[in-house]
Amino acid sequence: MSSAQEGEQAAAGMQNLNIQDQADGQQGGDAKPTVILVIGMAGSGKTTFLQRLNAHLHAKKQPGYIINLDPAVTHVPYGANVDIRDTVNYKNVMKQYSLGPNGGILTSLNLFATRFDQVISLCEKPRDPPLQFIVADTPGQIEIFTWSASGAIITDAFAASFPTMVAYIIDTPRCVGPQTFMTNMLQACSILYKTRLPVLLVFNKIDVARHEFALDWMADFENFHKALDSEQSYAATLSRSMSLVLEQFYQAMPAVGVSAVTGEGMDDFMAAVGRCAEQYRTDYLPDLQRRQAERAELEQRRQAAELERMRADRAAGGGSDGGAGSSGSGGPGRKVLDARPGATLAAAPATMQAATQQAAGGKSLAAGASGQRQRSGRLSSALPASGARKPAARGPLAVRAEGESQPLEVLRRENELLKKTIMSAESAVTGLESQLTSAGVSVPPAPSAVAARGANGSAAPATAEDYWSPVVHVPEGQAFVEQYGLPSPIPEHDGTECLKWDPSLWSHADHFKYRWHVFKSIRAAIDANEGGLDKFTQGYRFYGLNRGEHEGKQGIWYREWAPGAKALALIGEFNAWDPQPEHWAIKNDFGVWQLFLPDKPDGTPAIQHRTKLKVRLETAYGEWVERIPAWIKWATQEWNEIQYNGVYYEPPLGPSKPGVLEEGKSYTFKYPRPPRPRALRIYECHVGMSSEEPKVNSYTEFKEEMLPRIRRLGYNAIQIMAIQEHAYYGSFGYHVTNFFGVSSRCGTPDELKAMIDEAHRLGLVVLMDIVHSHASKNTMDGINMFDGTDAMYFHGGGRGYHWMWDSRCFNYGNWETLRFLLSNARWWMDEYKFDGYRFDGVTSMMYHHHGLQTTFTGNYDEYFGMATDVEAVVYLMLVNQTLHDLFPTAITIGEDVSGMPTFCRPWQEGGVGFDYRLNMAIADKWIEVLTEQDDWSWNMGNIVHTMTNRRYAEACVGYAESHDQALVGDKTIAFWLMDKEMYDFMGAPGYGPSSPIIDRGIALHKMIRLITMVLGGESYLNFMGNEFGHPEWIDFPRDDTYDTSTGAFVPGNGGSLEKCRRRWDLADAEFLKYKFMNVFDRAMQHLDKAFGFVSAPHQWVSRKDEGDKVIVVERGDLVFVFNFHPTNSYTDYRVGCYKPGPYKVVLSSDEEVFGGWKNVTKDSNVEFNTQQSDHDNRPNSMLVYAPSRTVVVYAPAEYCDSQADSKESGIPGLAVKDLGPYYAY
Repeated sequence: MSSAQEGEQAAAGMQNLNIQDQADGQQGGDAKPTVILVIGMAGSGKTTFLQRLNAHLHAKKQPGYIINLDPAVTHVPYGANVDIRDTVNYKNVMKQYSLGPNGGILTSLNLFATRFDQVISLCEKPRDPPLQFIVADTPGQIEIFTWSASGAIITDAFAASFPTMVAYIIDTPRCVGPQTFMTNMLQACSILYKTRLPVLLVFNKIDVARHEFALDWMADFENFHKALDSEQSYAATLSRSMSLVLEQFYQAMPAVGVSAVTGEGMDDFMAAVGRCAEQYRTDYLPDLQRRQAERAELEQRRQAAELERMRADRAAGGGSDGGAGSSGSGGPGRKVLDARPGATLAAAPATMQAATQQAAGGKSLAAGASGQRQRSGRLSSALPASGARKPAARGPLAVRAEGESQPLEVLRRENELLKKTIMSAESAVTGLESQLTSAGVSVPPAPSAVAARGANGSAAPATAEDYWSPVVHVPEGQAFVEQYGLPSPIPEHDGTECLKWDPSLWSHADHFKYRWHVFKSIRAAIDANEGGLDKFTQGYRFYGLNRGEHEGKQGIWYREWAPGAKALALIGEFNAWDPQPEHWAIKNDFGVWQLFLPDKPDGTPAIQHRTKLKVRLETAYGEWVERIPAWIKWATQEWNEIQYNGVYYEPPLGPSKPGVLEEGKSYTFKYPRPPRPRALRIYECHVGMSSEEPKVNSYTEFKEEMLPRIRRLGYNAIQIMAIQEHAYYGSFGYHVTNFFGVSSRCGTPDELKAMIDEAHRLGLVVLMDIVHSHASKNTMDGINMFDGTDAMYFHGGGRGYHWMWDSRCFNYGNWETLRFLLSNARWWMDEYKFDGYRFDGVTSMMYHHHGLQTTFTGNYDEYFGMATDVEAVVYLMLVNQTLHDLFPTAITIGEDVSGMPTFCRPWQEGGVGFDYRLNMAIADKWIEVLTEQDDWSWNMGNIVHTMTNRRYAEACVGYAESHDQALVGDKTIAFWLMDKEMYDFMGAPGYGPSSPIIDRGIALHKMIRLITMVLGGESYLNFMGNEFGHPEWIDFPRDDTYDTSTGAFVPGNGGSLEKCRRRWDLADAEFLKYKFMNVFDRAMQHLDKAFGFVSAPHQWVSRKDEGDKVIVVERGDLVFVFNFHPTNSYTDYRVGCYKPGPYKVVLSSDEEVFGGWKNVTKDSNVEFNTQQSDHDNRPNSMLVYAPSRTVVVYAPAEYCDSQADSKESGIPGLAVKDLGPYYAY
């Protein structure tokens, strides 16, 4: 078929997409959108396909209305207009009804189905331009949706109101065998049989395996049987028999091939959707109307018989016709029992009756006896909603009132559990719904930003921050309630599920099987001996100092695991550091010492709040030593003391008002956790050194001064270093002494909580830099040799010492070490509401050689051999399971330089379980380029390779530089580029002399950071201050010392804090050029907010020109043109692109506001039209101007507004219309 014929076919198909349907099936009236139900097995690429479809519709100026029906998914890479997770909390359903994963999904769908009339109502709302498509993403467990009553109700509700078809997504690479092909055909036929709707087979991943073989097998029965003849197994024989039965079914099924990654075949898909919509009108709608008419007639007969029976009963009892048989709307109404305890009878949801009774077209679906449907912009809550999810921009949450309609009888029959308990938590729901209702924020309406959080059409805010980064509002006096998940059961497989992403790993399958066996064995032991993972990871409620009861008395329990100790007592200010008989602890058979201190007669505790204390113990060798309790929650060092003391921290006046820091009271969190971002834009920071002055900053000062700055820049996450207490400030927080203790240099535990709560109010995800790879070797104020023995929490002998870091190495195979570390990971998220972690030094954990003096070449033997510390890897699997199960929105990032395969695959597959790994090679590459090559020698291909060299299906966080590159002995990128010139030539135009070195440095600084953000991974990180080119380096206060690994003398700096601060005054000064880099970084972050390019699956480098020094990248809908050439600029430079134009400049590093020369600027408002041509292997191309040392970003013209930054809500230099097409915080 020629391209012209294909275009005509696609156009003809598109004409069928908006069917004018009325009750009689004839065309006329208003156009109705086509519903595309996307169904596919787990792993078929369904979600990625839906993201591609969403982007395709936007590119065609036909944006769809996106509905997510999967309650168990943790992250969707598209902006959903309606999301089941905003109404039903899947983890709560499992916990409340004691269900497994599948039962939780089914029950969640049942509950959501009772509110589906409101979804239909939202879809039917008039829009300008009219809505053309409704796309629904369904659970990967196909049978749960397709064969459940709730799935049928949802499907019928759609089909009764709109032209509806099913897109069945098939994993083409896993379908190349005739048996797996037949399995998919059976599944497709079952979907067709159950839904009775047009089914389109979508063979996905054709960029990996072409789909023509499947089309041939579907069309040519003989060819398929030839393929089957090559297999003689029982399954092949069964497939052969089934094919005879199903031949007519799948021969008639339409099919297309697509690639969700590249976008190939999407036009064919849309043309096929059009044909399916026409088929719905001609074939399926009449059948649907016939079935609905039959059901309606049966229902009328049933109601008439029931009414007659009720009248007969009343007549026999002397009653009248106007009593309980009246519906209150002038006629008899059907009654069903409300499942809530003590509830009255309520009218059945007529919407669900309508879904099976009423013909499609024009007529409204009824809800309730009055026949009037709710017109809420949001779904009513069917279960206690998670306080951790804030509602998206779909209007206020409709709170369910007492007496509203209940689920259909069929749903209660399907799930007996719901029969008794579906609304038993109604009172708790009201409070949670109130919290969620108030979390919406007023944001001006933007047609291209339907997914903008909190948008409800109110007046525009006063500032860009309020527009782009709305804060969360929670009613006065309402506290945040954590919504915990449940530990998942261990899947029944051999640990090789993760190998499907990389078949070459099968050569090491035995290693994965052994690793999985160890993991399962430890989990089984925890379940059998500790009451499960949930209890095992709450060691902080048992060990250390906790309020409790003993023999009816209230008091303080102290417990400590110290198996090598012969005696142990608690000492401190409360007993003048001299233990009395009642202060000596008793040891049990497991090496645990415990002591109970009852409250005094007047009711005050035996140890007062903020009392200093320690442990005095006798070691196995008869030596008396003093230690800080290992589970201490706060430790301090007075200005005139050398050693730290433990502190009993228990505010005496109870909890504070939510969100208010009150003296003497424990802080109460007010604001919910932010939803998990589609891509992290991380601002790496250190509270102590965040001050502009040479001092140690406080949590309160960081909250008041830094958080608004980070919000203004457009980052959506902060990663805080040095939170765990560390005796040596210069260690940057990496030599931890008190793992459960908050770093006291910056303030109290409650001040840290208030800081995190404020970050959540601003919508910022808060990550903690956690250190579980090693521990300080300190004994007086750490946990090393706590009971006098060399091992305890650590390996004994040489294996227990890290020779380079001069620290102790944990024994991850030790039971109490596992309890200690797993509880520690949970503690910070439970007590302080951190949202996740960056795990430091993971490479050192996973290998016996700690990654030292070792080069990882990519040979798999390096990862899965004798050098691997399997116990440490299993610990990482356990901690990832703990965090992700108990805290559904948790985020984990691992600092792994080795590139271990499966590191970022879920633990359920046998992977290590991290969400992201740090792409550490990029920063090293930039240092290499800047220090070893001149500008003419930069290798474009090598730069691109370094940034894109990451494992498929394992997400990375890219960064150009982090705190590591800023430490003393190294330099920031800005200082490598400009060095001493920054001292004299950073004056803005008109404020001092210029320098070509400075001009070059600023230009390349912007380009380096943006290309890293575009190509470096699925998320992005920046260390604080580097966004504006902070000069010099970081140098913590330190004294003269000696390098422990070499013995070399290392001079100190006299304890100075001069270079241990951040010079914000440089970025804020209008007369300095630092502002140019700062403003450009802000535009970068907001560009991702608008377009979501950092997480976009479509990434294509179409040009790496070594002569021109040009790199052209497509990421999402955007085209990035980087010209790194030091002197050459190019006019009429042809750039290939996948999508046709027109395009406009949405961001240019050459803008005047960024310190550029205005050679290419958004202000010109030029449209760049494309032409069809095979240029750089792209189907379209356009001519652009590419100035030297400039990056220009092109976006579809419909999403651009050259005057956007002239508005109060605008971002300087950014030409995004409204909030952009794919806005997310």
